[in-house]
Amino acid sequence: DYLQINNKGNVKTIKALFIDEKVPKEQRDSIPLLCDGNHVMWVLGGRISEGYKITEQSRKILVVKMMEV
Repeated sequence: DYLQINNKGNVKTIKALFIDEKVPKEQRDSIPLLCDGNHVMWVLGGRISEGYKITEQSRKILVVKMMEV
């Protein structure tokens, strides 16, 4: 799984992102991800993929709310 990290289309694996962000190993499996196939659109509570950010060219917007149960 990967996340687009800039407008140039460069990507980073989720594992590398979590390591860079110093997310403890034991917490990584419990962090929810919103995905489109292998492309992670949003690390919930964290980073949004550059490929899915809202721009002036955006025509459709998906609204997602995270709730604790």
